[in-house]
Amino acid sequence: MRLQDKVAIVTGGGSGIGRGISLRFAAEGARVVIADLDIDAANRVVAEIEAAGGAASSVRVDVRRQDDVQEMVDATVAVYGGIDILVNNAGAGRIIPFFETTEADWDLMFDVNCKGVLFCSQAVAKVMIEQGRGGKIVNLASQAGR
Repeated sequence: MRLQDKVAIVTGGGSGIGRGISLRFAAEGARVVIADLDIDAANRVVAEIEAAGGAASSVRVDVRRQDDVQEMVDATVAVYGGIDILVNNAGAGRIIPFFETTEADWDLMFDVNCKGVLFCSQAVAKVMIEQGRGGKIVNLASQAGR
């Protein structure tokens, strides 16, 4: 088990690629926080992990909101004592013809895909630095998870 006793947060962990990453991390021994806007989906992944003998918890988070992100980080540290891995997987995409893309469409995609990565990385990196044991931050994006 390569991730034994590690604590991982996976944003967008309730479905698609995030779900797959969460399940694999748990199978490798990590305690996984499933962070998702859809708390019901996150809870289903937690149930899958627990049914397989792993440890997981869920947290509802809107990565566009710094307060939500900080609550996610605080909850993770409170439950597991630290953070070793962050996977910035949450993403938003719209398949819209170029000239039909609205400012609201653009703002949603930019806020989730860019600001969300910034907010999550800043909050988690601060904890990792304070812990003094390093950590890993993985950023990814794909529509292939759907």
